[in-house]
Amino acid sequence: MLGEVPPELGKLKKLEILYLHSNNLVSGSNNSSLRFLTPLSNCSHLQKLHLGACLFAGSLPASIGSFSKDLYLQNNRIKGELPAEIGNLSGLVTLDLWYNFLNGVPATIGKLMQLQRLYLGRNKLLGPIPDEIGQMASLGLLELSDNFINGIIPSSLGNLSQLRYLYMSYNHLTGKIPIELTQCSLIMLLDLSCNNLQGFLPTEISRFSNLALSLNLSHNKLEGELPASIGNLASVLAIDLSENKFFGVIPSSIGRCISLEYLNLSHNMLEGTIPESLKQNINLGYLDLAFNNLTGNVPIWIGDSKKIKKLNLSYNRLT
Repeated sequence: MLGEVPPELGKLKKLEILYLHSNNLVSGSNNSSLRFLTPLSNCSHLQKLHLGACLFAGSLPASIGSFSKDLYLQNNRIKGELPAEIGNLSGLVTLDLWYNFLNGVPATIGKLMQLQRLYLGRNKLLGPIPDEIGQMASLGLLELSDNFINGIIPSSLGNLSQLRYLYMSYNHLTGKIPIELTQCSLIMLLDLSCNNLQGFLPTEISRFSNLALSLNLSHNKLEGELPASIGNLASVLAIDLSENKFFGVIPSSIGRCISLEYLNLSHNMLEGTIPESLKQNINLGYLDLAFNNLTGNVPIWIGDSKKIKKLNLSYNRLT
C-alpha cells in the first residue's frame, strides 16, 4: 500500500487499534508526511498505533502527546528531537522509535511513569543520557544502542527497579560504571560494549543475581583485576569482557557461573594459569582467552570437553 494516510481516519471515534506497518506511506514533503497524526489524535480510544517501516519522514508533531498505550514508529525516517509533549502520554506502555534519525530526547520523557519498553536504538542521538530517565519507575527495557550519546552513565538509572534489559552499546559513553546501576537487581541482560568506559568492574556486580542472558562490557577501557564476585552470576549464559585492560589472574570463582556457555576474556592483560575451576562450567561451548599473558599448561579438561566448539588460546605464553 502506498500514498498518503487520509486525515479522515481521525473521524473514527471508536478506533482502538491501527496497524499500517510495512507500507510506502510517504506523503507530501519530508516535513509533512507525519501531519496525519494531528487529526488521528482525535481518536480518543486509540490504544495501539503501529506505523513501523512506512518510510515516514520529517519531525514528530506536538500532537504525538495525545496518544496512549503502545506507539510503534520504528524503521522510518523521523528526524529532529522528540517533542516535549511526549511527556503527556502518562499511560504509554511501549514507545518504539528504533532506527530513525532522531537527535534528541527531552527531559519530559521522565514523566512516562507507566512506560515499560523504550526503544531508541539506531538513531542519531547526541549529548548525555537525561537523568530524568531514572524516574521511569516501570521501565523494564531501555534500548539506546547505536547512537552518538556521550558523557557518563547517570547514577539515576539505579532507580529503575524493574529494569531487565539495558542496551547502550556503540555510543561514546565515558566515566565509570556507576555502582548505583547494580541496584537494578532484576536485570537479565546488560550490554555496555563498544564505548569508552573506564575504571574497575565493581565488586557489587554480584547484585546482578538475576543476570541470566548476557554481560557484555567488551571494547571499552576498563581496567583492574576481575572481582571474585563475578562468580555469583550463576545464571548468566554469556560473559564478554574482551578488548579491555583487565590484569591479574582469572578468578577461580568463575567456575561458579554454572550456566555459562560463552566466555570471552581475550585482548586483556590477564596472567597466571587457566583456572581448573572452569571445568565446572559443563555447558561452556565458546572459550576465548587469546591475547593475554597466560602461562602454564593447557588444562587436560579442555581436551576432554564434549561441549567446546570454539577455542582460542592463541598469543599467550602457554606450554
